Amino acid sequence: MNEYSNQLGDYLRTSYEINPDDLVGIQLDRSEWMIVSILGILKSGGAYVPIDSEYPQERIDYIVEDSNCKVLLDEEELELFKIQRSRYSKVNQQINLLPSNLIYCIYTSGSTGLPKGVLIEHNMLVHSTLAREIVYKDIQKIGLLLYSFSFDSSVNLLYRLLTTGKKLVIYPSSKVDLSIVSNIIEKEKIDTLTIPPSLYEYLLDYDNISSLLSVIVAGEELKPSILIKHHALLPNTELFNEYGPTECVVWCTVKKINFSDEFVTIGKPVPGYEVFLLDNKNRLVPHGAVGEICVGGPSVGRCYLNNPDATKLKFIDNPYNRNNRIYKTGDIGRWRDDGNLEYLGRNDNQVKIRGYRIELVEIEKALEEHEKISTAIVVAKILSGNEKELVAYIIGDVEALELKSFLKEKLPIFMVPNYYIELKEIPLNNNLKVDYDKLPIPILKSMEFDNAITYTESLLLDIWSRVLGVNIDQISASYNFFDLGGQSIKAIKILALIYKEFGVRLSISSLFDGGNIRNQAYLIDSSSANIIEEGYKEINL
Repeated sequence: MNEYSNQLGDYLRTSYEINPDDLVGIQLDRSEWMIVSILGILKSGGAYVPIDSEYPQERIDYIVEDSNCKVLLDEEELELFKIQRSRYSKVNQQINLLPSNLIYCIYTSGSTGLPKGVLIEHNMLVHSTLAREIVYKDIQKIGLLLYSFSFDSSVNLLYRLLTTGKKLVIYPSSKVDLSIVSNIIEKEKIDTLTIPPSLYEYLLDYDNISSLLSVIVAGEELKPSILIKHHALLPNTELFNEYGPTECVVWCTVKKINFSDEFVTIGKPVPGYEVFLLDNKNRLVPHGAVGEICVGGPSVGRCYLNNPDATKLKFIDNPYNRNNRIYKTGDIGRWRDDGNLEYLGRNDNQVKIRGYRIELVEIEKALEEHEKISTAIVVAKILSGNEKELVAYIIGDVEALELKSFLKEKLPIFMVPNYYIELKEIPLNNNLKVDYDKLPIPILKSMEFDNAITYTESLLLDIWSRVLGVNIDQISASYNFFDLGGQSIKAIKILALIYKEFGVRLSISSLFDGGNIRNQAYLIDSSSANIIEEGYKEINL
């Protein structure tokens, strides 16, 4: 792998004159060649910009243009390199990199309506990775990477394991199927996993994950019910709750969760990081008071790419140490008496849903680009099962299916709302601002019922009702999963409950490919349906 990445680095330097701080786009499917490509870009002296192949083309084009990539390393470009690979040097090359040079630029949802690139330097990633070695030194040897390389959470295991000679297993698909995840954990003897809490809750229903020695939950709130379930089913597996933004190399606090903990917190600063709670004038708040979580230390990112206004607002001089800067997260918290940090929410309209960071204004601006919509308001509401859902309120006469299709051409699928409500006017408060409390709650539209159901279908109706948060008398066996507000995490939950109830492992495609209860029942009742799952393949260089 080192020889191949050396050759790729030589190819990029020779073909495109890559220099330190040059950005190179990387748009590849998940495989070992993704790792080779990342290392090859670093060995060329450049920094990589990961782009998810499943993003809408409009978003991909924007990222490529905004980052001004010298080259986009996609499947076509990689194939050109493979054809002539033998011409390039296999040995490590001397490159004039400094610790202050860029290593990557990861794009996040932007409050201006467009994604923004976060610039991270080599020294920042080094400090973050060394901190991981201190915290997780003896308990992480074989890791499973679930996240897309275009998200900052991929940095977690990628560099921690590769720089210490451990093993990294890459989940092969963008569609997370817990049946496949659990099988990989069992086959590869995975001992460490980073996963959103809402996903981990249902992975715990699978009985072949006992090789896990440590689980890191991150990206959203860890509920006490998940903690109780974890300690009941995996009492010997250590559970860590991580918190931190993209702008500070993924994390800044961590808490090892114990069964005796009476309260779930996001822990204490990791080695080398500083965490301050400041008021709106950037003054320290008293201990126990509420303030904005601000992060200092050597892992605070350089800036936002091509966005000086946002940089000036969020990256500020440390008022207590002029030799470094701090990043204002927009998150609100307070210190507890035991020295741990309690997370209390946001001071703006950024949300975290299923581990994804989303600026609601980016969705609103995308909706308002539709010719029939004059105004759009998007909120995150808890509709069922204590889970947040994106709800769009619009002024304009457009069908929900048309809006979904329109948004899918502009936004990643995790940013596309499931619910759309047409309003005659947006409710305002006395200050002429949106009165969010007066926005109506989505109600499922009535549809034709198909009440003739089998025993298996009746059990599935109950599962769908619980997960989707819809009354059982509002669901028919022929209803489409997505018409009922279905999305990826709910699909995973339904499949986990089906496995628990029937002992059958259905693939996620049974829901995503026009799935309904009737089709699922047929698969369960079929004599060939004792195990229906997608395999994963091992690919050699």
